[in-house]
Amino acid sequence: MDPFNDEHIKMYFYENRLKTFEGWPFEEGCSCTPENMAKAGFIHTPAENSPDTAMCFFCLKELEGWEPEDEPVKEHKSHSPSCHFISLKKKVEELTVEEFFKLQKERHKFLTNKSCNEAITKFDVAAKLTRADIIKTAMSKDPSHSGLARLLSGGSASSSSPWCAAPAVDECLNCRGSRCCVFLFAPPHAAVHAKPTLERERTPVYRMKVNLGSVVTTAGICGILSFLLLATSLGTDYWYIIEVNPAMNMSDLNSHSGLWIIHEEGDTHTSFIDSFTADPSRYSEAQLHMLGMHRTIVVLLPLSLVLLLIGGICGLVSSLAQSHVLLTGTASYFFICSLLTLSGVSLYISYSYQALAETERMEGIEDLAFVRTSFGWSLGLAWLSYGLELLTGLLLLVAAQLTKLQHVSVAYKSEKCQRQAEDGNC
Repeated sequence: MDPFNDEHIKMYFYENRLKTFEGWPFEEGCSCTPENMAKAGFIHTPAENSPDTAMCFFCLKELEGWEPEDEPVKEHKSHSPSCHFISLKKKVEELTVEEFFKLQKERHKFLTNKSCNEAITKFDVAAKLTRADIIKTAMSKDPSHSGLARLLSGGSASSSSPWCAAPAVDECLNCRGSRCCVFLFAPPHAAVHAKPTLERERTPVYRMKVNLGSVVTTAGICGILSFLLLATSLGTDYWYIIEVNPAMNMSDLNSHSGLWIIHEEGDTHTSFIDSFTADPSRYSEAQLHMLGMHRTIVVLLPLSLVLLLIGGICGLVSSLAQSHVLLTGTASYFFICSLLTLSGVSLYISYSYQALAETERMEGIEDLAFVRTSFGWSLGLAWLSYGLELLTGLLLLVAAQLTKLQHVSVAYKSEKCQRQAEDGNC
């Protein structure tokens, strides 16, 4: 159907629509006269048993069973509120070319929608008839008279079952040995003959289904673990370990240190590292640089810990609200926390190497030949915390995308139902 041919363009004009109302049963003394019907956009489309059937030429809505007191415009708007023609504010003759083509574009949508619905209806009817015919043929008493029945019976005495479509092969070509034609077409007594086919083991199919709740829960667990690991790391003093060779009998020089405290085995007291109140005049330029690095470290890592606590609260709120924007923002927030943790840990490693180099410069490499230095498990906990922070951010991003997909799916279903409601099918 070409929506731009002359025949359909003519129906935009009142006079051409009025000409179609020959034999209309309501002529005078009523509201639905041919004139009023034509003004409302209707054309007369009588059927053999329905002489009062009228259809809007634009939205293709058909109405029948008219009463003398029915008002065409009111009925049109009531049954087809989405029709653009009935809601026009000016006459067709007053439309610009651009406005007319926009209107024709909307009309084309109605034409396409009706054509698709008719095709779907015809296909459904044909499918039901075909299925009924197949079942009737398969259930017939003499299957050998039908090509389909011969297929169902195998067409050969070498078939392992009279109801499996597998002539001269070990398994059904259609179902590869699983349940197929037996339950679709075979009569109840045929199940006994088909039992060997049904008992064949089916290959399991595993499908992974990502659930929003499981993703959010995993992200929450990772966030809590990252907070606990970083808190434990900051509260312990095994970031850097110094050990002297046991052969030197100087084990009292062994020590392990954290961010603020140094523990020496030969000393019952602990030494505090106070880089904020240190006197700059007592230190060289290299030492002052290391003090600046230490001040940055003891600010970055505790700040990351505090931000993790706030991020956990934000993650809880955004997951309960199931907001795509909030989840994305919380994920970005955790990425920032992980960046702070990474910066602090990396800076501490650089600080430790510079401190060792400064000690070698001051004491001499020979005096430190029997000293072994290493990073402790406290630093390892900080690294684990960084990885979990990063993983939490990634999981929250996945949760945000799942939430967005859910919202899109709900909106699509709502829009689809609304369209069906406009067509009277919902």
